[in-house]
Amino acid sequence: MSLFVVLVFLISFSVINLSAAQDAAQEAEIPFPCELNFANTHQKEAFNKKIVLDLTASFSPPQTFRKAAEKYIDENYIQHNPHVGDGREAAITAFATTFKGTRSDFTGKVTTDGDYVWIHHKVVTTSGQNFAVVDIYRLNCGKIQEHWDVSQEIKLNEKFANAQPFF
Repeated sequence: MSLFVVLVFLISFSVINLSAAQDAAQEAEIPFPCELNFANTHQKEAFNKKIVLDLTASFSPPQTFRKAAEKYIDENYIQHNPHVGDGREAAITAFATTFKGTRSDFTGKVTTDGDYVWIHHKVVTTSGQNFAVVDIYRLNCGKIQEHWDVSQEIKLNEKFANAQPFF
């Protein structure tokens, strides 16, 4: 087989795969190819920030979170919270059970750096517990790929040593 025939085959195969990937990206409302679709880093970071804020706003009720998770969380995403399993379905299950009724009550800061978004916010549970939480997300192509979090309980009756505790 000649080198020309091999090159034609490889180019044809690449074009077919590129077309299928573009079709899939359009169905998911994700710009394709996402790495090249942003004019600058600021535009990409604003896009990622909006995804995280939309997901955070959907924490309660569970059916709202499910819809947002299906749109924004990759099905194979990596979870670093030791109480939640890996994958989109594990996150959906956690918000339907363990975190049911949990809501983000106040957002303090949101910071972006390329594919990473940090959100520092107040989370309130159904039992009335308040937590200062930092969620860290890594995104790629409009999907959350990875998540870390740290939290600290806010005891409302506690006296604080400064005027700006937690936020």
